[in-house]
Amino acid sequence: MSAPRFLPLICPRCSDDLAGRAVDRAAFCRACGRAYRVDGGALVDLPARHVTLAPPGEGTVLALPFWVLGTVAVPAFLGARPLTMARIATRALATWRTADGVERPLPLGVRVAPDSAAQVCRLARLPAPPAGAPLTLLAVPARVTGGRYLLPADAGTLYPDDLHEARLLHP
Repeated sequence: MSAPRFLPLICPRCSDDLAGRAVDRAAFCRACGRAYRVDGGALVDLPARHVTLAPPGEGTVLALPFWVLGTVAVPAFLGARPLTMARIATRALATWRTADGVERPLPLGVRVAPDSAAQVCRLARLPAPPAGAPLTLLAVPARVTGGRYLLPADAGTLYPDDLHEARLLHP
């Protein structure tokens, strides 16, 4: 029987606390905007970017995480329509302006492992990322209004069942 492992969620760069839960595949530093992939008993630096354009209108903004491999974006959150979301995000990826790092609000519930992205691409009939394509986490702002989640630049709309983490936000 092996001893339980403990992984301190402290930013290796600035020593601030990282945001994340035991079930998340990534943790984020609120202070320096860095992202880290939780890999077994270690934190691995993860390139991260954020979409700079928030959807218009009133309501709370939350950030949805997507794995980006080249020109393909796959949801890193649990939802009812991952293939549809991958198609929507991949089409919108070329139009979204991005910047380095993650900003507040921090991405919500990075629950899908990055190694499943290639499988989602295949199932969604998206171009397979080239072998060894750099993996980036992209935080996409979504405006919560009237029970819907609007993506930037009219890229699409999500509904409560499309985002399992919504139950944690709005029980």
